[in-house]
Amino acid sequence: MQLKGKIAELQQKLSTPVVKKEQHQIISPSKKEQEMSTLLEQINRQLETVERARRQLTVDVERLTAQKSRLEREMLVQKSEMDEQKEQLQKSQREKEELEQKITVLLEQVCMYLM
Repeated sequence: MQLKGKIAELQQKLSTPVVKKEQHQIISPSKKEQEMSTLLEQINRQLETVERARRQLTVDVERLTAQKSRLEREMLVQKSEMDEQKEQLQKSQREKEELEQKITVLLEQVCMYLM
């Protein structure tokens, strides 16, 4: 991540003491430089937190996508089973109607025989 690298580079530059060329003395960072360094550290921590959250979201999306695929497959299987059961029910209803017709014909024949 480029932004993270630049933040680290700036942080390194701000935390390194400045050496005066004429006197070769080490000058401690100014208050403004310390504030900037602190701000960069905070931004870096926030960036790391956001990056972890982004990775977690990616994992969650992948998990949910896999779950969705499984549920879609299960739904297709159940729909297929339901269609088969519906066909079986229709077939049974037709057979029932045929049997009722045969019973009616047989009852009529028995009645005619008895008369």
